[in-house]
Amino acid sequence: MRAPPLPGLLILCVAVLAAVAAEAELPKQVTVATNPPGTTYYAVASGLAKVVSGAAGLQMVVQPYSGTSTMLPLLNTGEVDFGLVNAVDMGLSYRGPGFKVGGRNPFPHAPNLRLVMRGSPLMVGLLLCGLVTYRLLPVAALPNVNYPTIAVTAQLPGADPQTMASSVATPLEEQFGQIPGIIQMTSSSTLGFSAVTLQFDLSRN
Repeated sequence: MRAPPLPGLLILCVAVLAAVAAEAELPKQVTVATNPPGTTYYAVASGLAKVVSGAAGLQMVVQPYSGTSTMLPLLNTGEVDFGLVNAVDMGLSYRGPGFKVGGRNPFPHAPNLRLVMRGSPLMVGLLLCGLVTYRLLPVAALPNVNYPTIAVTAQLPGADPQTMASSVATPLEEQFGQIPGIIQMTSSSTLGFSAVTLQFDLSRN
């Protein structure tokens, strides 16, 4: 039988907890402990909290701690409900000081810890999804960009093109040139008619 997806398993566990909370009239809020803001663990915990809060009937709150040595005892005593921690640190804490890696184990024995899901498959899955979707993104060497453009026309019946250019188009260009954000300005003059086109940078609307 194929194992359920890991994020789905976590959401299922939280949903069951929400059902129990509803029956027991407990507060409809759970806490997930993790590392400080700016870390990958905190970012993943924030994403999980958003998904769980939207999918389950309770609110998941992210509570950052200085490190696993601070949050693991709280997980063991039940002061926080879930934790996103390093699997090695959790294993050391669960096995107790008698089990050492590299000759040391700084964590006290925490027999009440339970592994809901491992983070490595989730991280690898996110990385693979990012690589696949990155290759599917459309890329163009010369993308089609529509710059904000304004066309201004002026008429002077009976005036020849040279008069329209010197007496109408040129003064308009001098005035328009004082407007900030213009990246290109062109003009054309014909018998009794002048047109000035202004093109602005993308920050203008």
